Amino acid sequence: MFNSKKALILLIFLLFGAALWITFPECNLEFLKENMKLIQRAKTEYPVLFLILFLLIYICVTATSIPLASLLSLLAGALFNPLLATLSVCAAATIGATLSFLASRYFFKAWIDRRFAQVKGTISQEFQKHGWKYLLSLRLMPIFPFFLINLIMGMTPIKTKTYMLVSFIGMIPGTFIYINAGQQIAQVNKLEDVLSPPLLFSLFLLGALPLAGRLKLMRFFNDH
Repeated sequence: MFNSKKALILLIFLLFGAALWITFPECNLEFLKENMKLIQRAKTEYPVLFLILFLLIYICVTATSIPLASLLSLLAGALFNPLLATLSVCAAATIGATLSFLASRYFFKAWIDRRFAQVKGTISQEFQKHGWKYLLSLRLMPIFPFFLINLIMGMTPIKTKTYMLVSFIGMIPGTFIYINAGQQIAQVNKLEDVLSPPLLFSLFLLGALPLAGRLKLMRFFNDH
């Protein structure tokens, strides 16, 4: 139910998201390249505080669907070692996605029904057939926008813990690609260069595996 505590939490995240949007209106790849020395200096002087602030910003960006997540992933690759960067980004993205997921479940049901009725029908139908494996495929394959998956999955009966675990695992391959690209951020000229056609095809194949295994098993039982 909608109560004052939930309303306060929602308001805080919306205000935080608005503040980020106002503070970094021109944040793009060129902005990161031009200010990389300053950012690296801040990270060197205040490593723990910098990491905490970075994660909080990433969580808020993901939760409020501000289109800065890809840039932040590249930045993480440029600043941290690959393992720390991948785990940190996946954890922050999972928390942000879960907040968006819960917001859709408890606050925006009616709006989502009106705004995304067709997509909701498609995702809900496939989720009924394949369960959490369909969510895993969606995380691996960039078929639908990240924010839309969060919102629509909030309309399904999936448990929050399952949603978080599957989302975290499913984000790892795509996140690692951005982290790896971030290590050579000076050579990246546009975000579209990060996910080349071969990489996209690989992600699609990887995302198809969970559903392919289930479909093969279903055919086996149908034949016997």
